Formats: sequence, structure tokens, C-alpha cells
Amino acid sequence: MVVITLPRPVPGVAPTKEVIEAYTAMSRVLIPRLIGHLVVAPSARSNLPSPPGMLQIGSNKEVDAEAVDVLIEVARCFGPMLQQPEVAALQEAIVGIIENSKASSVVKKRAVVAISILAVYLSDSSLSAFISHLIESFRNVHLTPIQRRLYITILGSMARSIPLRFGPYLKSIAPFVLSALSQQELDDQLEDAAEDGEPNPEVDDVREAALVALEAFISSCGSEMRLYTEEIISSAIRFLKYDPNYVDDDEDDEEMGGTQSNDDEESIGGDDDFEDDDAGFDDDDDDASWKVRRCASKVLYTLIGTRASGDLLEDGTLYSQVAPVLIGRFNEREQNVRLEVISAMALLIRKTGEGTAALQANEGNLDYMSQPTSRKRRRDSSITFDTKPLITMSAGLTSPIIEPLPPSGPRADLSRLSPNLVKAVAKQLKGTSIPTKQAVMNLLANLVSVQHGGLSEYFSQLVDPVVDAIKGTGASSAPSSGVITTGSASATVSTLRVSALKLISDLCETHSSSVLQPFLPKIVPGVVSAVKDRYYKISAEAIVTVEQLVKALTPPRSRMVGAKHQTDIQNLYDVIINRVSSNDADLEVRSRAIHALGILLARTTSGEGARLLSQDDRNEALQLLKDRLKNETRSEERRVGKECGSSV
Repeated sequence: MVVITLPRPVPGVAPTKEVIEAYTAMSRVLIPRLIGHLVVAPSARSNLPSPPGMLQIGSNKEVDAEAVDVLIEVARCFGPMLQQPEVAALQEAIVGIIENSKASSVVKKRAVVAISILAVYLSDSSLSAFISHLIESFRNVHLTPIQRRLYITILGSMARSIPLRFGPYLKSIAPFVLSALSQQELDDQLEDAAEDGEPNPEVDDVREAALVALEAFISSCGSEMRLYTEEIISSAIRFLKYDPNYVDDDEDDEEMGGTQSNDDEESIGGDDDFEDDDAGFDDDDDDASWKVRRCASKVLYTLIGTRASGDLLEDGTLYSQVAPVLIGRFNEREQNVRLEVISAMALLIRKTGEGTAALQANEGNLDYMSQPTSRKRRRDSSITFDTKPLITMSAGLTSPIIEPLPPSGPRADLSRLSPNLVKAVAKQLKGTSIPTKQAVMNLLANLVSVQHGGLSEYFSQLVDPVVDAIKGTGASSAPSSGVITTGSASATVSTLRVSALKLISDLCETHSSSVLQPFLPKIVPGVVSAVKDRYYKISAEAIVTVEQLVKALTPPRSRMVGAKHQTDIQNLYDVIINRVSSNDADLEVRSRAIHALGILLARTTSGEGARLLSQDDRNEALQLLKDRLKNETRSEERRVGKECGSSV
């Protein structure tokens, strides 16, 4: 705390007198106290005795983890002012801790953090010498799995802290990390496990650390890792399917690229509180293979994120090698892993949509126009497929335009894979895991956005479980109920219902009325009940879905106006009127309801659409909008009044 509160240097600003005095105190007192001898000192004090070092490991003394924390803060706060002899001495002390068998795993874990921070201030020669030391350590035939895991973790940490300086060394370092993930080592381990009767958990720890380091290499030093693309993909796939404690012979799943099947969602036993920061260090779990699989899925996610905007997507590698395996792993028995796998596949779908769909705003709708598909991919991920504007000031009088599917390319690859993908998704929608259901619904929303539809053949598999999720059957919709958190993913019954409503909205927006018609008896009641929900986020999203239903059931999209459509429109009209006239409704809910009412009135004013709504209902709606113009409070009159005026 003392180090943190002292004046510290600011990048690009000359150090002040106070900062210089603070650094001088670090250099004369604290750094020698850490390492056990004076490194840089005035000649007048050079004859002082060396103090005992807090980072030194003696026969009767262990290093205190907090001493390493002090070193971390010294490097973090005063790193730019440290002299090279000081940096080298601190680095030497930390390396001594890492290579000392008496140091605890907690101390070594913090020492890795210290190395990554000190690496920023190492000179080129010192960095080269340290990398050479690590290479020689890897070549040591007596290297233990614990030491190997630690060295690999150091490499991953340094790749993140100094990517530009670390990248040139990857040609010499990467093979040592990839060798830990080779088929040869896996075969040797399985053979040893068969002889000993049980696997060696330390080997899995090494693989976990190797995969974490590999992810760091790809994300931080992507250009240098292109040379190892084939090995990265094969290693990640190999350990994505790695589960030595589970055997399954499901041929259907193997055809989709997987090796496992498990219909019993109750068997999910993921450690929800697991933190990836523990990668590469001691763990008490008896079976840590799920951590290996999760790290493998993260490697694929990072590879997709960094390479799916160019060569690997264009040449079909991701869809021919990676996607089938990801789909096959949707039925992974550990929820932590399963969510990562689904996330990786969803990212691949989003990347497929970037640069291939020519989007143009047309009266507030994003329509696929009949423009040639560009083969050039945009580098930045500026398109998001799972969000909408709060209010769309359009009556939506246009029908969705479906872009013809190209004969080849990423979108064609995705289309060919859709049957297996939907099959795997439908299986997860029937389970009981809320995070998994929410994840696959978001994935489907991405799929619909990229293909601008494309799920007409699969409505019978998808509509029932999605509508059940909208209803929230048997569960409270309170925002704090049923919270499930897994790693970076969190889900509740309420967020699941919102995701389901968004998906139905997207399906209504991108599919023809004839496809929707057989399922309206299930969809309309479910959406209407959600509009009446007390939780405003669910109600507001449900009104957006109602708006899309209105567009799908009215001309010009629906040219066959009949009694069934009239009944559905009447139900939608009633619930919209209820929300508009309710003074207890949330402002956002009321604003969206007013907009939806304007859409309904606009599309049932003339022609065939006039048969869908009676003149009395139309007059009632117009009078209600007029009253709203008078009754809204001054603070909101501009916003809501604009909606009312536009609707009128």
C-alpha cells in the first residue's frame, strides 16, 4: 500500500521532484530489501552490509507471497524509472523462486505475473538471454511436468505483456508448446494410464497451460503463428474431444464431428466458480479433463476471431475442419465447456456474415439487397446481429428480400451445415440448462441474420421449445430469480425469455407468412402473455415481437387475408391497446406500444388490410393516441408525443 500511494512516473511526462524522491527510496531501501543486496547505491554507502532478502529462499525460510506482491507493485508503479541492473536483479530473484522446489504454488503463480511485468523493462539482450534459458530448460530431459507447465505459463504471460518483442522468438518457442499437445504425447499418456490403472493429472495440467499459452500466442502474435495454423487446429480439435473418463458410441454424433452424447442434463457437473487464472497451477479436481476441453474451445474461438475475416474462412478450412467438430460437441456433458463451444460456433456464424451481406436500411428495416457479394472481408467487427434500435420509425411496408445463396463460399458452407447445426441446437433446447438454451437461441438469431432466414424447414423443431421459453413455464420472471453464472456467461429465466422473444421476432421478420401460419396458434398466445408481463424488459421486447407479427400478418407480406389472420390481429390489437392505455406501464413499454399501434393502423387502413380491423377499433385507437398527446408529462412529451404524432 505504501508503494501504491507514492508519487509515480507518468508516461510522456518528465518526472517531478516528488517522483524522483519516491524512486530513490525504492532504489536505496526497498529493492535491496527484496533481493538481499545493494544493486545501485551511492559510493558513500557502498560499504553497508547487505540486508537479508525477502525473496531469498533459505534452508529454514520460505518466500512470503506478499513479498512477491511488493515486487509486482514496484515494477508496475516505477518500472519506467528502474535501471537495467535493478530489472535484471529482480528478474533473477523471481526466476530463482520459480526454479526452487521449496516455493509454494501460490508464490510461483504470483512470480509468473511479476515476470510478465518485468519483461516490459528488460533490455533486448536480457530478454534474449531469458528466452534462451527457457529453451534450454525445455530441452532438459529431467524436466518434470510441474516445471514444464510453469515454463509454458510464463511464455503465455510474456506473449500478452510484450507481443511485439516476443513475437520473433515464437519460431523457436512455439514447437515446445505444441509438442505438449501432440498426438504422440497423448498416445503415450493413454498407454501409461492403461498400465498404471489411472491417468496422471499433472499431464492434463501441462496441456491446459499449453492451450492457454497457445491462445495467448494467437491473439497477441497472430502473424508469427500463421506458420503453425495446421498444428493449432489439429491440437485444439484433438483436445476438444478429449475425455478419457467418458465413453460413447453414438454414431450420429460422430457423423457430426463429435464423440459424445448425453441427454441427461442433470449430469452437468461443471464448476461454476472456476477461474481461468488458475490455468497451469495446482488444482484439487480429480478429473481436470474438462478444463483441457474448455481451453481447447477457447483456442478455436480465438483462432476464429483472428482468422475468420480472411484466408481460413475463404478457403473453407473453418467449415470443413472446425465447424463440424464444434457442432458435435454441443452435447458436451460439462456446461462450462458446452457454453464455450456454442460461443465459438456463434462467432464463426457472425464472422460469416461480415462482408458477405450487403445491408441497406430501407424504411428502418435491414434488407438484403440484390448486390454482388464482395469477396473482401472487413477487418473490424462493426456489425452486431443480436441488437435492435429502441424505436423504428417505419410502418415496415416492405417484404423481406432474400439474397440468393451463392454457389460457393462461406455462406454456402454454412447453409450446407445448417441441418446438422439445427439438429444439435434443437436437442439442447429440449434440455433444462438455462445458460445453454440462451446461448443456442442467440446462435440461432445470428444464423437467421446471416442467412436472412433459412430456417423454414426447421420450424417444427424449433418453435415449440422457443415458445415454451417465452412463457417461462414453471419459473418466476423476476429479474433476480434463477441466476446461473458460468465463467463469462450468465443467464436467468428472464434473460432467456428475452432471448426467445428476440428469436421469434427475427423469425417473423425474415420468413414468409405462409411459413409462419401453421405455428401462429402457438406463437401469438405466448407473445401476448409476455407483453402483459410485469418485468418491463420482457414486456418491451414482446411488443417488438408483436410489431413483427403484425407486419407478417398484414399486406403486402400476407396477401391471403382470412378469418384466422383477423383473429390473430385482434388479439395483438387488444394487447397493444392495453399497454398504450395503461398508466402503470413503464415508459419504454408504452413508447414501443404506441409505435406498434401506429404500425398496425398503417397496415390495416386500406385495401385487403382494412378487413383485419373494424372501424370502431380504428377510431378507438386514434382517439387513444390523441388523448396520449394531451396527457403525457412535459418531461416526456417530446419523446412520446413524437411517437403518438407519427402514429396518427
